[in-house]
Amino acid sequence: MNHAVVIVSPNTAIDSYYTVPNLTVGEVNRADAAFHTAGGKGVNAARALRTLGVRPMCVGLIGGIGGMFVRQELRREAIDATLIDCGVETRRTTTIVDRSSGRTTVVADPGPVASEASSRLMFEGAVEAALRAKYVALAGSLPLGFNDSFYADLISVIRKSSSAMLCLDGAGPALQLAMKAGPALVKVNRAELLSALGPNAGTSPLAMANVYRSLARNGVEVLIVTDGPRGAYVFSKASPPFRVVTQVERVVSAVGAGDTFLAGLLAALLGGAEIEAAAVAGSAAAAANVLQVGCGTLDVSDARRLVGSTRVIRPLTFAEDAA
Repeated sequence: MNHAVVIVSPNTAIDSYYTVPNLTVGEVNRADAAFHTAGGKGVNAARALRTLGVRPMCVGLIGGIGGMFVRQELRREAIDATLIDCGVETRRTTTIVDRSSGRTTVVADPGPVASEASSRLMFEGAVEAALRAKYVALAGSLPLGFNDSFYADLISVIRKSSSAMLCLDGAGPALQLAMKAGPALVKVNRAELLSALGPNAGTSPLAMANVYRSLARNGVEVLIVTDGPRGAYVFSKASPPFRVVTQVERVVSAVGAGDTFLAGLLAALLGGAEIEAAAVAGSAAAAANVLQVGCGTLDVSDARRLVGSTRVIRPLTFAEDAA
């Protein structure tokens, strides 16, 4: 089966969510609700895409009993996947939502140490899946044991063998190297941009614009930097720079909003939208996600409604950035 979007995300996870009335550090806290699901940035984006009517393919790494759970959950959610068994237990992530304060606490496992063989199989599976895709998104951190150049090498190979538009959403040294390999679209949050390029990269819209100009020389067509309540800064060859912001009536949990932004963006691009309309759709989808507990979970009716609460702001100025 061909998939319009292939999401390559090696660091899959089991995500556990707990809501507590009033989180007290150092004490026993009783949750009033809990659920467990497959996770990781790629799975989160795939879940949101599936909700938005797109059937994606995930390529990821699993292992142990946790890996079996991830496989079962993806089948239950009708998310297609190529999963490589690395023989090491799948990592776990715990999200605690404090209803009294509205604050969310996340504790993430360091993840498995993957073998060179697992990395090679993951690479080969990603290249094979990309041959029939319109978009290939490389999302999330890399497992311990993977070379920092994994995404960069993958971009180089896929660019030669496929016409797919390559999208990147990573962090740290892997992000830095992969951006230089020339993906068509880079979508990162501000903290990830700083982690890859240093403290001056995201100090203002002007600094981000300078980053975009540098990346454009390597083939990057679009740079999107999400920044929580400030929205997302969008730099593109097809449009003057702008900021997109969606107003929401409340925030239940902001975890996973960036992954849902990517899903909303790609779903809109697949539907033929230009970058401004696609960014509005991504912002509205992310805002719909923050109304719920869970990564990549949203109500489509919320996303459609919130398009009307989304502003496109030009020009970008430092004063506006500080507002």
